[in-house]
Amino acid sequence: MTSIQTRELVTRINATLDAAQDAYIRAEVARHRFPWQDGMSDEDAIATLARNKHSIIAVPKSKYINIDRIDAARAGKGYGSGLFMVDKTSGAIFGIKAYGKIHRGHYYGTVDAPDLRAVCMAVAVLERGEVAAILNRETAAA
Repeated sequence: MTSIQTRELVTRINATLDAAQDAYIRAEVARHRFPWQDGMSDEDAIATLARNKHSIIAVPKSKYINIDRIDAARAGKGYGSGLFMVDKTSGAIFGIKAYGKIHRGHYYGTVDAPDLRAVCMAVAVLERGEVAAILNRETAAA
């Protein structure tokens, strides 16, 4: 497995998450107004919520590549919370028991053929419905 394959996986997941988070934020602002939105336009509220977005990064280790979630506020300030570990020899994607501890019972496919739906659903926090909708659109278009 190469670092290029891992980078491509991270890029695909981030693109899906970014689209899902944008859809979630727009739907949330359109759905109802919060007290903190008083005097704000919808675009200002969307920009405020967008600051809370998260993405994933790849952190190479000796046997595995850790896939971590970072929020926008912490970007560039160390690592985030662990999500997955990719076996460097086989390219298999696994969940984690604790940071740096692989969970072989949570298998998400390989870097070449990931179960992208399961990976994105595991990464998503509030935007699960939007992730599902985006993945359904991608599947229908393919």
